[in-house]
Amino acid sequence: MAESKVKKYYWLKLKEGFFREREIKKMLKLDNGLACLIVYQRLMLLAMNSEGYLAYEGTEESMFEQLALELDEDPDLIEETIDFCIKNGLLEIDGDLYLLTRAPELIGSESESAERVRKHRKIKQALQCNTTVTDGNESETDELPPETNCNTEKEKEKDSDLDSEKDSDSDLNKERERDLDLDSDLNIDLQAQQLEKIRLAKIAELNKYNKPEKGLVPLVHESAPLPPPPPSEKNDISLSDEDIKYFIHSWNNLGVEPIKELSQKQIQKLDENVKQFGDEQDHVDTIGYLFDSITDSSYLLGETEPKFNLMLNWVLVSENWGKIIIGDYCNWEESTC
Repeated sequence: MAESKVKKYYWLKLKEGFFREREIKKMLKLDNGLACLIVYQRLMLLAMNSEGYLAYEGTEESMFEQLALELDEDPDLIEETIDFCIKNGLLEIDGDLYLLTRAPELIGSESESAERVRKHRKIKQALQCNTTVTDGNESETDELPPETNCNTEKEKEKDSDLDSEKDSDSDLNKERERDLDLDSDLNIDLQAQQLEKIRLAKIAELNKYNKPEKGLVPLVHESAPLPPPPPSEKNDISLSDEDIKYFIHSWNNLGVEPIKELSQKQIQKLDENVKQFGDEQDHVDTIGYLFDSITDSSYLLGETEPKFNLMLNWVLVSENWGKIIIGDYCNWEESTC
C-alpha cells in the first residue's frame, strides 16, 4: 500500500525590523523600489514550500519570463528585482536553481497532524463544560447542577479572555509605536531622496555645456589658500533640520560606519564649513558637492593600499573639507571630478 502524503501548511514571517534592513531600504530607493519590493516578497511566497528555492523549468526562454508568467508581472520588472537581489546578497544562482537567501529563516510550517492536534484540544476544552468540576470539596460541587458548573467554567474563561485581550492590546500598542518609528525613518529617507534629486538635476544642468572629457589629467595648478572660517556663535546655526538629515543620509550611503545623529559640536562644525565653502542659500548643494567629491576618491573610500579609514570628525575639519572639494584626493585619471 502506498504511503499517504503528509500535508504541510506554510507561512511567511516578517521580522519586526524588516523595513529597516539596509538592503530593503536600498531597494525602496530605486525608481521602481516599491514594485520591486512587492515582487521580492511574492518570490519568497512562491519559494515557500521549497525551502527558498526557485527552479528554472525551461518552459519559457528565460527565468525572468517564467517568473513573469507565474506572477503576472512585467519581465523587465522581474529582471530588475532579481539583478538587485543578486548584487545585494538576497539571491544566489546555482545552475537552474535560484535561492532566496533570506527566505529559509522566514518560512514557518506545520503538518496536517499538528493542526488536527490543535483542533482536538479546542474541542476537548469545549466539552469540559459538560462535566462536573471539582476543586477539593466534592460534597458542595455534587449539589450544583451541570449548568452551574459550566457557567463557572465560562466565567473563568471570560476572565482569562479579558487578560488575553489586555495583553493583546498592549502588544498592539507596541506594534503601532514601532510602525510610527518606521514611518518616521521612511519619511526622512524620502525627504533626503527628493533633495538629492533636486541637487543632481542642478548639477546636470550646469554640466550640460561644460562636461570634462574622460581620461584627461588636469594641468598642475596652484590653489589659493583657503580663507579662514568666519567666527560664529554656538547658537548661530543656519542649518535646518532637513539639511542635517540630508547630511546623515548621504554619510550613511558611503558604506562606512553609519551614524544616527550629530552632536552639537559636530553640527557647529558642519554649519561653519557650509558657510565657508558653499552657498548660504543652498546648503543641500554644498553638502551634496562634498559627498560627490568623496565618492570620486578611491583613497577616501578605502579602496587603495594602505587603506584609509574615513572618519566623520576628520571630514568636518575645515582644512580637510577644503582639500576634498578642490580635488586633492580625487582620481583624476579615472574620474571626472
